[in-house]
Amino acid sequence: GAAILSFYCTLVDLLGRCAPEANLIAQGKNDSLARAILRSLVPLEDLEGVLSLPFNIAMPGIQPDTGKSDLPTGLVPNHKQSMALFLERVYGIESRELFFSMLEYAFLPDLRAATMLEKPGGGESDIGLALNRYIGSSIMPALIKYNRYYADADTFNPLIEATLHTVYRLSKGKMLTNVQRQSVSDFLVTLTTEIHPCMLLKLLRQLTVDLAHLSEYSNVALRMLTQFYERCSKYYG
Repeated sequence: GAAILSFYCTLVDLLGRCAPEANLIAQGKNDSLARAILRSLVPLEDLEGVLSLPFNIAMPGIQPDTGKSDLPTGLVPNHKQSMALFLERVYGIESRELFFSMLEYAFLPDLRAATMLEKPGGGESDIGLALNRYIGSSIMPALIKYNRYYADADTFNPLIEATLHTVYRLSKGKMLTNVQRQSVSDFLVTLTTEIHPCMLLKLLRQLTVDLAHLSEYSNVALRMLTQFYERCSKYYG
């Protein structure tokens, strides 16, 4: 079953890479037919379904550390990365409803899982590293690219706030590479720019606590505070 799943995910990844670039279609090229054919091969509902599947993850401390890889035998982050690539290259996220549906049922659960994979005694987790790669290469770019959906989204404020706090917790993870941490930081700054300032008040209290103890990860909090005060300087002045 795992081999069959990997085969089809690799095929979807290949099909996604064959999709025409969006800028070519915008220029009136006759590549829209290719995209229509690709859409007929992989329905959007199937992509949403796979991206919303939870990983079978054993959290650190629940099972003994045997020294073996903790990657599950079934669905792994690389599989979802293939689906996310096809979604972006072939469909795009063209509506606010689809964006927040993907955030609630697909992206946010994986972000939460990544925040819980830090081992208490340190060390790296194979599933944690793979999940961080998927988040850095697929989830964060999508959340940044479609930033226009955050404005005037009062109905989704609880979801946006949950995402804000989850990603900030993720930014302090020790398994993130510098590139992944930069991607997470870019998203947090983007969100800080778009959402209502009142939604940041709870996190601002946490930022001031974290900055009282400067560390190598404090640059994320500093960027967010700088952006917030640049945006709201008239209020504080």
